Amino acid sequence: MKRARLLVAIPAIAVLGAVVAPLVWAGVGALRGDVGSRWARLNGVILDRMVNSFVLGIGCALVSTLFGLALVWAVHRREFFGRRLLGAIYVAPLLVPPHIHTVSWMRVFGRQGYLSNWLHDHWGWQFDIRRGFVDVGGAPVFFPGTMMIMVSAFWPLAALVISAGFRQIAPRQEEAAIVAVGRRRAFRGVTLPLLAPHLWTAGFFVFIFAITCYGVPALLDTPTIMLEVFFTSANVDPLAAWVIAIPLVATTVAALLFVLLGGGRRVWEGRSLDPGRVTSAMRPRSATAGILAWGILLVTAGWPLASLLHKAGGPETYRAIWNNVLPQVKASLILAVVAGITIAAAGLLVAGFANALGRRRGFLVEVLALLPFAFPAVVVALSLNEMWGSLSALRPDGLLDRWVYRGMGLPLIAYLALFLPFGVRGVRATMTRLSPRPEEAAMVAGRGSLATFTSVTLPRLAPGILAAFVLGYILTLGELVAGLMVNTDRWQTAQARVFNMIHFSRDEEVAALCVMIALLALVPTAIYAVAFNRRVEVL
Repeated sequence: MKRARLLVAIPAIAVLGAVVAPLVWAGVGALRGDVGSRWARLNGVILDRMVNSFVLGIGCALVSTLFGLALVWAVHRREFFGRRLLGAIYVAPLLVPPHIHTVSWMRVFGRQGYLSNWLHDHWGWQFDIRRGFVDVGGAPVFFPGTMMIMVSAFWPLAALVISAGFRQIAPRQEEAAIVAVGRRRAFRGVTLPLLAPHLWTAGFFVFIFAITCYGVPALLDTPTIMLEVFFTSANVDPLAAWVIAIPLVATTVAALLFVLLGGGRRVWEGRSLDPGRVTSAMRPRSATAGILAWGILLVTAGWPLASLLHKAGGPETYRAIWNNVLPQVKASLILAVVAGITIAAAGLLVAGFANALGRRRGFLVEVLALLPFAFPAVVVALSLNEMWGSLSALRPDGLLDRWVYRGMGLPLIAYLALFLPFGVRGVRATMTRLSPRPEEAAMVAGRGSLATFTSVTLPRLAPGILAAFVLGYILTLGELVAGLMVNTDRWQTAQARVFNMIHFSRDEEVAALCVMIALLALVPTAIYAVAFNRRVEVL
């Protein structure tokens, strides 16, 4: 048994080291050389950008949690037409990259959006989604258009977390309260307090996603800290960008540790209940709940994506753009598939290591695996460039230079660092729900550790491993910053192509490419959901 733990521990520690070491390398490098000029960039402008980001993150977290709670409550506690379908597809907006959400919403509310033109023609309103409101010291700090698009992209994340909370509530607790005090008071006095850890977790995860988002502020020219970090890393000094990102990193790491060490243990280790235990009395028919739930999904995702389909036009647009973007689409697919496999394998190793250490120490290992998630993609990318660029320079045209720094290796390590937490959760969520009895029986029957793992454990973990692969594939396919910063010319991604085409190509071509990328993310998720009759879950 000790040998089996050692065999799992060594590669798991190597995986954790691969994602943490570049951050340490770049952090130490920022303290050497021209340190004074780097720290001098932490001026009032950075504080203003940080305030903008913080306000956006808080607003997005609150609205996303409210939307997620409303939709999940309707799906779990009400009956209406299309409830099961909605419960399977509400996660779809999360599969579409935020910058594609931005392109779709600009077709509606942009300067030349059809609804903006209608408001101008009929009411004389000059609506601009880029505009900021609520000036403080002469500078806007509230950007409702940017926040609305981030909410459209990230609210399903909150819904996933809250849905896990509903599955952990014993129905008899709510039933007793409903009989005693009625539905409304039972919801306020019983359901909401039981959901509180999941609501906090949902809000904090959306906050981290929103405050570290680059694509939406970049396309809308919203002055956030992420834009400042990206501009400095590309035009001034990567290590100075690392210093500028310190307030952002401190905020996100503090938020992550707060939620994980606070209510995170209950959220992570809670057991899901059988949905069949929810009686019909707890799920009355309600057309209003159905309209509310479907309305949230259709307004935040269906409407803008439909505008992209309309703008793209017929098949001739897709045929015209296909040959131009085929190399980038192929590169994105190859990277997404290989990264998905890498993330699933690494997630299996780390989850197995955490499981072997027991409940408390295993939770700490999972917290360590989640820490890189709190670092913005810009910081992760520039840290990888710094570390692997220095190592490859020791031997130009060597193995590290050809296969890592200038090959597929560097983007794969970047995707692993960014999305390892989802691979770990995809596997661990399945692992913690399995009974250990089949493995114990196999060991008693005389099978060794390796034989037991390959013939008994691995097949039972297949849904979780495939979930980790699907999550890694989708997140890699939608990642923008890594495609802009660490991918070589050979591996330029479709996301980077979309970002560069927005200002230089026809709107029809941009819309068509966005639709193609969205389909590439949605199709494998649909296949997984049909094959396993379940959603891709990370809790």
